[in-house]
Amino acid sequence: MKEIIQIQRFLLAYLIFLPAFFTTLFFVVRKRYKNYSVFTFWISNLGVKKSHSQLIFSICFFIFGFFNVLFCLILFETLPKTLLTSSILFFLSLSTILIILVPFFPMDEKRKVHEMIAIFLFISILTACLLFAYFNLISQMFSVYLTIFSLAVVVFSFLLSYSYLKIKAKYGGWAMSDLALERKKEKSFIIKNATLWEWLTFFSVIVWLFVLVINILLAYII
Repeated sequence: MKEIIQIQRFLLAYLIFLPAFFTTLFFVVRKRYKNYSVFTFWISNLGVKKSHSQLIFSICFFIFGFFNVLFCLILFETLPKTLLTSSILFFLSLSTILIILVPFFPMDEKRKVHEMIAIFLFISILTACLLFAYFNLISQMFSVYLTIFSLAVVVFSFLLSYSYLKIKAKYGGWAMSDLALERKKEKSFIIKNATLWEWLTFFSVIVWLFVLVINILLAYII
């Protein structure tokens, strides 16, 4: 009984943290980065060493990673033990490790390593959500909204991946710093909004996690 109460408290704390985390990044950290725009700058710009946003960015991601570690443990106890759910947990756990690593490799000092971490992070999230959507369709264990939100993550992740690869091939590695100049020259709506797709992917992940936490919290209460 005591263990269940502790899980309920953690899930409630995580539920409060998720919107606070996104709100802090979008309305506080973003404002500390001079001339920041979601249409020209990557989320990683907020964590560069030379910015005034770096410290808050790093703290937010460390806490997010810590919450995700504990949440993955709860998911392990909640989900049925199958190959499909094990695969979901593997990719979620991998994404959690990568989230914790992000602040250690800022894009202005360790650009290549940072890019590799970011690539594998979004691949892990995309795969986890795709597998989860399939799992929830066949099991109907959680709300149908979770399937919708997980598919939203997949769609935005695909848009981000496509635009990222096109930008990398067309403009080279320096376009990964920001898209201020490239956006003026680029005609493709999908490609020129690569940083927007990243923010929408990030937002849809937060919403997906938020709804998932609600579902699991209700399961522990009922």
